[in-house]
Amino acid sequence: PAPLIFTGGACRDPKAAACHEQNAPGCRSACDQGDSGACFTLARLTAESAEASPLLERACKGGVARACLERADQLVANLPAGQTPAEMRAIADQTRPLLEQACALGSAEGCGKLAYSIFDDPNARFEAAQRGCKLGSARGCKQQHNSLRRGEGTKKDPVAAVGAAMRACLAGHAELCSAAARTLRLGDGVPKDLTRARQAERLLCLSPERQGDCLNHGQALSREDRQAAAAFYDGICKRLGQRWACKEAELHRQ
Repeated sequence: PAPLIFTGGACRDPKAAACHEQNAPGCRSACDQGDSGACFTLARLTAESAEASPLLERACKGGVARACLERADQLVANLPAGQTPAEMRAIADQTRPLLEQACALGSAEGCGKLAYSIFDDPNARFEAAQRGCKLGSARGCKQQHNSLRRGEGTKKDPVAAVGAAMRACLAGHAELCSAAARTLRLGDGVPKDLTRARQAERLLCLSPERQGDCLNHGQALSREDRQAAAAFYDGICKRLGQRWACKEAELHRQ
């Protein structure tokens, strides 16, 4: 059988699909008849033309979260270099309804980006971040961590903040791996938890591309607590076999 294609939000037989990447007229006809998925496909097929933007907005209103995100990205991409804070806020005001729609449609990326586009309402910012984090957005978890740590839009809660940092870490955010590991290893406002600290440090240091982040984390620990830094380096040495960490552990024990 012929391979299926993804169009209009579903996998379909190419012969039966009115709209697909090789049939722009079919997409235009389906879009005119109210098929939001077809409007989104047509927007991509006409990406270099002036009609792409209104097509994305139409698809977004029709329930295609990806269209909302791509239209928001277009607006941000049109910002001139060296934009002023006022220009940035103006673009944020334009992208916010698009990101609100994407978030409402269940887009983790939409909720995460929405949290960073809200400047004047800490409660709404926290709600968007919280939803994004639950959906798996590392960006959402980072903003949720910041809000909980500072008490912005919600009550200050160091324990919940480190939980959000751990979720961001698990979603691939190196900066939050370091923040969670430091907080848990030193017991900064929360009970010490070396098991979870080591989990965050392992995620931070496991990838060769992250060796710089891993080293920065060790240096930050060293400035606050050389014994904690020695324990960190020793763990990376033994569990991950990183020779540079073995040398750092030995230096910190002297």
